[in-house]
Amino acid sequence: MRGPSYLFIGSRLTDDTYMLRTILEGLNTYGRQWEETLTILDNGTLQNLDKEVEQFRMLEHKKTEVIGKPNIVIAFQDRAHHNHLTDNWIKESRRRGIPTFVVSTYW
Repeated sequence: MRGPSYLFIGSRLTDDTYMLRTILEGLNTYGRQWEETLTILDNGTLQNLDKEVEQFRMLEHKKTEVIGKPNIVIAFQDRAHHNHLTDNWIKESRRRGIPTFVVSTYW
């Protein structure tokens, strides 16, 4: 059964890799409990996100070039307002009323 989708965007440093894996592990656990495959949307700004996602059975990786209608947006920022593409996606998701969370060690 298909579950919710989560859009992951941004850039990340080594510090954020642990946080990314923790979030993916939590989503995978949620998927197992509810017997749903969760979709991790990727706009290409997070390097090797597809490799991270394929380690989890209840997660599915999907490339996207538009925001679409994810349930949640999770943005990794290595510096506040450093990545203009990610900033634009954050602004657009907020404009659409999509819950958006920013993971950063520099904010």
